[in-house]
Amino acid sequence: YAQQKQENDSKLAKLRQDKDKKSDYKNTLENQISTLQNQIDTYNEQIQELDTKILKTQDEIADKQKNISANTARLKKRLCALYMSGGASNLEILLSADSVYDFADKVEALQMVTAHDTSLIHLLKSEMASVKKQKTAIKQNRQAAADAKTSVSEKQGELSGFVREAQGVINDMSAKESSLQSASDDFAQKEEAASQAIDKWYADYQASQEKKKVELAQKQASQQQKSVSAKTVGSSSVAASTSGGASAIGSGSMVWPVPSCQVITTYFGQVDEVHSHPHKGVDIGASYGSTIVAPDSGTVVMAGAGAGYEGYGNVVAIDHGNGLISLCAHMSSVAVSSGQTVAKGQVIGYVGSTGHSTGPHCHFEVRLNGTPVNPMNYV
Repeated sequence: YAQQKQENDSKLAKLRQDKDKKSDYKNTLENQISTLQNQIDTYNEQIQELDTKILKTQDEIADKQKNISANTARLKKRLCALYMSGGASNLEILLSADSVYDFADKVEALQMVTAHDTSLIHLLKSEMASVKKQKTAIKQNRQAAADAKTSVSEKQGELSGFVREAQGVINDMSAKESSLQSASDDFAQKEEAASQAIDKWYADYQASQEKKKVELAQKQASQQQKSVSAKTVGSSSVAASTSGGASAIGSGSMVWPVPSCQVITTYFGQVDEVHSHPHKGVDIGASYGSTIVAPDSGTVVMAGAGAGYEGYGNVVAIDHGNGLISLCAHMSSVAVSSGQTVAKGQVIGYVGSTGHSTGPHCHFEVRLNGTPVNPMNYV
């Protein structure tokens, strides 16, 4: 399961990397949309301000139009009165005048009033034309702002479409990420189950050995024998020894199990993308088919593949006595059988990649009373 988990985790890491990139892309789009929204808000403010100016100029035009109309009406009345009075008006002015000079002054004053009204009307018309021109310019500016707002809104809508598309991709990635994560968790659970299975085998084997020791001690006591009989090897859950013969006792000092390669690819206790739990041995990165030898003398207590801990592939486990057991795993094939006595340095199998393996190597494991210990302390 370690290899499957590694492949799955690799896909998961790549997916998360792609998802992060897509999220960054989406965030960039959203930032652009936010910038465009700020522009739209600015255009709305400009349009509102221009609308206010347009209303103001319309009021100014209306006021000036009223003034023009009022002054025009007054001028018309004066001209009409002047016309209707004709020469009589001049006579009345003459008769009412105190002197010729007074008459001239009154005629001139009447003409000045008429000229003033006419000039005022022209001025008002000129101002109204100017205001209308301003209104036209304001309307043009408003239209330009409205057109710019429309353009920005269209671009914002386009970017929003891209955001929705990106979010859809992210949602799909999230669903796939969840699926891969579940698969990764499942592989990790299976890997842990295989590890627990091999631990149980060690525990069961250790218990059987302790039981045999007790039985042997009882037998010796009953027979009152002084000599110490060699321990017999109990059966394992895979392929137990039932020979009943004497067990070989190792020296406690081991040789390197793969003479042709000294390269360690994974150390004892190491945790990485392949090993989610502390590694229980060392991995030796030898080439396929390289010879594997017995680290020390002892009795083979497991040979081949076993149910429940298939992750170890083809295994050879050797009991060296005194609670010390060595194990070499992932062999392409084994060269010994369970119950067989082997000597230190004897060929027991060949490097392979069986079980949960990422490539040809030898997993070398040492246990003391069932507990994993660092093999480097024994070689």
